[in-house]
Amino acid sequence: MVKMEKIKLNPLTLSFAGDLEKTFSENYFRRFLKQVRFAVLTGVFFYGISGVFEAQINPETRGMLWFIRYAVVCPFGLGILLFSVFRLFEGYKQVLLVGWAVAAGVGIIEMNAAAPPSMHFFYYTSLILILIITYTFLRIRFIWAASAGWFILAVYEIVAVRFGNIPAAVLENSTFFFISANVIGMAVCYSMEFYARKDFFQVHLLKDRHEKAEQKLQTAYNEVRETQKRLIQSAKMAAVGQFASGVAHEVKNPLSIIVQGIDYLERESIPANKDQAEVLKMIKEAVVRADKIVRRLLDFSSPHPLRLVPYEVTEVMRASFRMMKKQLALMKIKVTEDFTAGLPLIMIDEEQMKQVFINIILNSLHAMPEGGEITARIYAKDLTEVGNGIGRRASDLFKVGSSVLICEIKDTGLGIPGDELSKVSDPFFTTRFSQGGTGLGLTITRSIVERHGGIINIESKEGQGTGVTVILPIFKEGDQGGQQQ
Repeated sequence: MVKMEKIKLNPLTLSFAGDLEKTFSENYFRRFLKQVRFAVLTGVFFYGISGVFEAQINPETRGMLWFIRYAVVCPFGLGILLFSVFRLFEGYKQVLLVGWAVAAGVGIIEMNAAAPPSMHFFYYTSLILILIITYTFLRIRFIWAASAGWFILAVYEIVAVRFGNIPAAVLENSTFFFISANVIGMAVCYSMEFYARKDFFQVHLLKDRHEKAEQKLQTAYNEVRETQKRLIQSAKMAAVGQFASGVAHEVKNPLSIIVQGIDYLERESIPANKDQAEVLKMIKEAVVRADKIVRRLLDFSSPHPLRLVPYEVTEVMRASFRMMKKQLALMKIKVTEDFTAGLPLIMIDEEQMKQVFINIILNSLHAMPEGGEITARIYAKDLTEVGNGIGRRASDLFKVGSSVLICEIKDTGLGIPGDELSKVSDPFFTTRFSQGGTGLGLTITRSIVERHGGIINIESKEGQGTGVTVILPIFKEGDQGGQQQ
């Protein structure tokens, strides 16, 4: 159960602090709207039906009394009922209900002042009923109901003293009961609103805790899925690596012999036969392509050791773009650089990190056959959100709050379809097989980044371009450089 000391209310108005008061008001309005309508309808009925008895007891002043009942108070109540079907009623509910209660009370007081002494008891009991309805059934807020009750009592006293012909003993007796009715009504109204707020607060806390529990459960589920994906990917990469190593070594030597044989035929046997020369050329191109795949397989299965030194990654990225300058210009691709000045150093192997950036740039080139724009950003950041490889678990590469360097390369190319995005780092997955793609570029890229202790994330929308983000740890005093496997 929720401890009551946690509920912070204004002791006079019973209001919550902050946005919770607005939420409570909306909830309170919806929860008791039917009850309020029933109370108003019942009040109008009994207020109106009393006029029938009144006409029999006091026919002399019937016209004035009926005017108050049927021309003022009852239409006022029916108007509130009609207005309550509109959403706007929520904002004016308190004012309207208090106004109707005051009008009904003052109307009774006016009728009491005009009636002969023999009828004072009739109106006296009617006024008590109005106070009961005001404090309870109308569900008016405590501070409003109390104001209405004491205002009605003040008007009664003023009219009775200045304009009424009520005997002193009767006035004292009625005043005592009116004050008692107000005090009891305030206590009841206060308790009703207090416990309504208590129930609301407990439900609000339980709902809030439920939502937080659901968020934690969803976060845990996402983390389990990410861990599972990484484990599957690691197992897949290890299996493919072993397979690739064996295949590459078995295929490399025969390919070398085939190339030597083609070179020999080109030189000695058929230099004048154009058709045969063309066939040899095609065979050689296919073998060279196969040899390229074998070399990439060897790079993938037996990566070179990292030679880590503290380095400015901005220089590495600039060098990568310089190496691709001619191809970028030829394909009419604009490059925009946004590198934060004075960035901290990171521990990297310069050549292998160049390979990372060049592979990403090449993918952007292939995605923009008709030109476009590449935006490159590098900046430092403190991680604040849980994500892929970012969290509070021991297995996470980065912890929330860690300072890292972010390298982003975004293009305005064709984008990657949603069903293919999760496969782009898989070995041998390529959409460019007919153009010579091997499906190993991003696989090797991811491997290099992970060997640097970093994370690579790829986001893309078909037709809107692709963004690749490389997250790398910042160099700290005491980090060791040198060669790493």
